[in-house]
Amino acid sequence: MASATEMRRERWLGVAGVVMIIAVIVAGIAVLSGHRNESAVPGPDPTAAVPSSPATTPQPSATPTPTPTPTVVPDAPTSPAPPSHPPAAAKPRRLTEKNLPTSQDLVWEQAADWRDEATYDGAGDDAPSLCLPQDSTGFDGVQAIFRRNFTLPDQGYATALIFSFETASQAEAIFQLMSSDASGCRGTLKKGGFDAKEPTPFYDVEIPEGITGKFLQISYQQRKQPDTTNETIGLVLAANRILFLSMVVQADHAVWSFPGSTDHDRLMHPMAQSLANAAERLTF
Repeated sequence: MASATEMRRERWLGVAGVVMIIAVIVAGIAVLSGHRNESAVPGPDPTAAVPSSPATTPQPSATPTPTPTPTVVPDAPTSPAPPSHPPAAAKPRRLTEKNLPTSQDLVWEQAADWRDEATYDGAGDDAPSLCLPQDSTGFDGVQAIFRRNFTLPDQGYATALIFSFETASQAEAIFQLMSSDASGCRGTLKKGGFDAKEPTPFYDVEIPEGITGKFLQISYQQRKQPDTTNETIGLVLAANRILFLSMVVQADHAVWSFPGSTDHDRLMHPMAQSLANAAERLTF
């Protein structure tokens, strides 16, 4: 009779055999099931027609928008501190007697015909012209006045005055006033007991740009006197400075051509070149 131990071993072997048989059956079923599923999926038909529509062009993938880099604004440069003692502004040059025309600047028939007579710091005691009778020292804004007298031996004389004003606008106003006095000189002369003709128009003088120069001539005579006098008045305006120049001669010594004239047999009036020379000296 078998022992209890052998009986347990035989029972264990029997159970293990049954388990192995069941595992083999299950594995077989799984393999058959896998073959069955593969055969059920239809493969591609090699005879199928190719579609006529063109293949769709693949669209590029969207490019991500880059995040803008913030702009860095540099700090504004620091302005240098103003100097504790700023330089003083340059002062304009003072008008002096050196700005007066000389006898070498005045023109006549021959060189050195004119001669210096006297120079004044101021307008002098007498009127510089019968056409400018008002007090020349009474102009508004005038800073300085200088005067020089000239002689033309046996023929006549000349008077030059130069003025400086506080502003260019004041100088221009007085320049216009002097121009008006010269143009209206006939009426002034008649009040003074002279017979006078209408003055010529103002003739412009070619001088550097930014400077205005012009002159006119008027003829007059003392009533009941035979001698006729020609006075030529020239004016120059340069910024805040004015030149007044008068040439007075007997009529028989004053036969000239004027700017724009076609009479080439006569010399150009000496006032034209005299003003050009004097304007250059006025602006020293």
